[in-house]
Amino acid sequence: MKTPGALLVVCVCVCVYVYVAAAQGGGTEEQCLPQVNAVLREMTGILAEQRVELRVAKEQLEKKIKELQGKRPMTNVAFSATFSVTEDNHIGPFDKDTTLIFNHTFVNSGNAYDTNTGVFMPPVAGVYQFHYHIFAGGDNGAGARLEKNGESMVAAYNHKAPHDINTSQSVILQLAQGDKICLRLEKGWWLAAYTGHMTTFSGELLFALP
Repeated sequence: MKTPGALLVVCVCVCVYVYVAAAQGGGTEEQCLPQVNAVLREMTGILAEQRVELRVAKEQLEKKIKELQGKRPMTNVAFSATFSVTEDNHIGPFDKDTTLIFNHTFVNSGNAYDTNTGVFMPPVAGVYQFHYHIFAGGDNGAGARLEKNGESMVAAYNHKAPHDINTSQSVILQLAQGDKICLRLEKGWWLAAYTGHMTTFSGELLFALP
């Protein structure tokens, strides 16, 4: 497909050629004009068609770009959460297993962690890494269990002691879009929710999968 600029050059060259050829054949300027006008009309029609083709091609290209952008997997998924409190206290122990709801995020890229429910839902299928650290006083056992769709994956626990206790865990999981990940506090366990943010839960996408 020739560009309008190239066609304009061709048009001028053809007109000059027709005019010169007619003049060399003994024709007058008035006799050459109808041929030149005919060429101009033909070229004008071609230019109009070219403009339509260019507009259609541009629209198709823009549509394709939007489709490709929509198919591009999200890769900036990461969160780090803790408890937002005004004074130091403990959560638990409870008489049943309880989902831990970390109501403050340091970062929540992709908005996949819900601070209202405590559930992380991956926006894309991929391999994810999770870490959590538990701090607590020693009057009760402390820890948490990481669950995927209600099934226990890993747990961290430290038994009661006459001093403060810590425990942590890390795991890499392959997740599908929409899986549910959360931390559960088991019955009888507790953990600290301190202003110093000593208990945290974090996760990030390592790489997406098709």
